[in-house]
Amino acid sequence: MANVRVNIDERVPQMVRDFVEANEEAVAKEIEENAKASSEFADKTGILRKRIKAKKSRYELGGWIVEARAPHAHLIEYGHELIDWRTNKRIGTVPPRSFLRTAKERAIASAMSKFGVR
Repeated sequence: MANVRVNIDERVPQMVRDFVEANEEAVAKEIEENAKASSEFADKTGILRKRIKAKKSRYELGGWIVEARAPHAHLIEYGHELIDWRTNKRIGTVPPRSFLRTAKERAIASAMSKFGVR
């Protein structure tokens, strides 16, 4: 499983952070839609795209998260090593194809453009 929190860091102007905080659910839904529409990965079976969901966090800090609950989501988001199962040796790597983090960055850029901030 891979996930991304909706909150944003201090590099983003305060007015944009306030907007995102006040509209967390809408921003989470935008991140979900961006991730589902991503061309970062080829989803042959459709399982990964179906399992990308925005949901309210159950942790004490609250807020919203977008998670991909497909068993292979983290392998696509963060990349992984290829191991030859016969020799148990590393034979290569698969680079990360960040669909969740990219979707979050797009949503933040969209919020910033609403305020005319670059």
